[in-house]
Amino acid sequence: MHDYYILLDSLDKQYCKISDEEPEFLNKESWKIMRGISVKDIYPENIELSMFKKHPGKVIPDLMYGISYYLISQKLKNILEKEVDQKIEYLPFTLINCKGKQEPSLYYILNVLDIEDCVDLENSKYRESHIAPGTFSSLRILNLEKEKINPELKIFRIKQKTRLLIIRDDLKNFLESNNITGLEFVEMGEKTSIF
Repeated sequence: MHDYYILLDSLDKQYCKISDEEPEFLNKESWKIMRGISVKDIYPENIELSMFKKHPGKVIPDLMYGISYYLISQKLKNILEKEVDQKIEYLPFTLINCKGKQEPSLYYILNVLDIEDCVDLENSKYRESHIAPGTFSSLRILNLEKEKINPELKIFRIKQKTRLLIIRDDLKNFLESNNITGLEFVEMGEKTSIF
């Protein structure tokens, strides 16, 4: 049986961060991406996201995190398209660097549409949301009931905290062996602090 990890972006200060100033479309529709709802039919062609100018890091990693969504490089997109046969949307955007110039490569918002109801509630530590009962407002320890996970899925969201992505061990190992940058992983049962 496979092991699973929470996929997070690296806190390494060499990596750039994305500004919280969103284009109008994302300001209105990012909640759908955060919940794994398809937006490909309404996604505009000219989305631009900017690096946070006051952050010291300037290196662009393969995985970044926006306000409420994962952002990936062309390299990471190519790997996921080859290795993962699932319902995933790759929503292109142009990255504007700290000098106000467009980066030459395309980047993508990663919208994983598969959501699993597999959290081991008894062995996880979390705070349930008062606004949206049945979801987590914060998460300290996550454990999953592996037998409830679709064995075909290499990456997915969990029902109680859909903005998080969970990644299977074989995909994790493949990304690491291909030197994908910007990745952090939290093991099941490991202490964390996610809001």
